[in-house]
Amino acid sequence: MVREAPAVVLDGAHNGSSAEALAAALGERYGRRPIHLIVGLGSDKDARASLAPLLAVARRVTVTASAAPRARPASEVATICRALGSGPVRIASDVAQALTEAMTRARPQDVVCVTGSLALVGEARTALGLLPPERLWPPSYRSSA
Repeated sequence: MVREAPAVVLDGAHNGSSAEALAAALGERYGRRPIHLIVGLGSDKDARASLAPLLAVARRVTVTASAAPRARPASEVATICRALGSGPVRIASDVAQALTEAMTRARPQDVVCVTGSLALVGEARTALGLLPPERLWPPSYRSSA
């Protein structure tokens, strides 16, 4: 969680088992609070396995794609979401737009969750003005900075 009121959760879940774990953690942590899901997937991932558990807990769904070369087009992900029964799905041109829209719609008690790929989460961190966590930097980089 990187923000509160509304809570903003960034999680790199990008396969079925990590999506199941994220969905369970969201339920444990936030109970029945409305979840605004922002999701983008890699083209090499099993989209149905990754999306199904997350769609089960999401109140609103916005699909976007990272700038990564392997990103699956947002329109494809939206089609899969609809096929899985998600209801209305919004498509955003990028994660910054998706975050802006979700944060505008979300009430203070809601949760905005960005997930589906590490690239997407990285772009969300940038859009939110967050620096990379220092512990993720290689030791050689930290000593030369």
